[in-house]
Amino acid sequence: MVTYFRKKRMVWAVAGALCCTLAVWSQAEAQNFKLQDKNSVSEFDIGTQAGMFSWAVDDVDHLTQQWFWLRVGDVGPEQSLDTLTLDDARAIDTNMSGFDDTLYTRFLGQGFMIENRYGLAGGFPGSGKSVYGEQITVTNTGNDPLGFHFFQYADFDLGGSANDRLVQITGGNTATQQGLGASVSEAIVTRAPSRVEVSLVGDILGRLNDGDADNLNNTTGPLGPGNLTWAFQWDVSIPAGGSYLISKPLSIIPEPGTVMLLLAGLGLGVRRLRRRGRV
Repeated sequence: MVTYFRKKRMVWAVAGALCCTLAVWSQAEAQNFKLQDKNSVSEFDIGTQAGMFSWAVDDVDHLTQQWFWLRVGDVGPEQSLDTLTLDDARAIDTNMSGFDDTLYTRFLGQGFMIENRYGLAGGFPGSGKSVYGEQITVTNTGNDPLGFHFFQYADFDLGGSANDRLVQITGGNTATQQGLGASVSEAIVTRAPSRVEVSLVGDILGRLNDGDADNLNNTTGPLGPGNLTWAFQWDVSIPAGGSYLISKPLSIIPEPGTVMLLLAGLGLGVRRLRRRGRV
């Protein structure tokens, strides 16, 4: 009888371990995620260069693509983040709203690890406002210093239109793009980029995906109108066992002109109601 229960406990232990292994495997293998908070929904495909490919605020999608590229050393080419080994990926409901609002990913390369955390904070319905907090940590897991080049590429189509008004980078760390009824701003808090660039669609992305080593050309704009993009580049040497942190907020707000039109329309409506004796 004792032998029977021992065998049964062993079976349960093996089954439990197998379930945990399958859970971790399924979590790491997941590639498509959706985050939602208040008036905002965003979608990711971390298994391809699509990356973060949608950011809808009050049902208007403003984003085509935001993703990351990297190069080890000075000899190319660059490679997109999704070409590394996906070690962990999970969406989390941090504010207990019933919807996932945070995405954590971990990718492994040869001698390094890249961890990304995206946190979505929507605005009140109808406000047109939404904020992303992003943290990227690159860790040198090797025994020698790591010469590392990291790139972020962004292609926003504000208001759902590919013809935005202008884009520019100011202060060496802040990208601002203005478009149809909305503007987007990204300010690098930690650490300042080494190089930046604004361009029409196709130029930056084409160079990141070609067969040689490329660097951004420090064109800051203003540029536009047109289908506009921007990118940041970090060039760092990370000591063995050391880490490099990049943190940045990314926000979408209504264009000031749009807000004034809304207020003007509201004022006109109030005046009409007053004339009719209804307010």
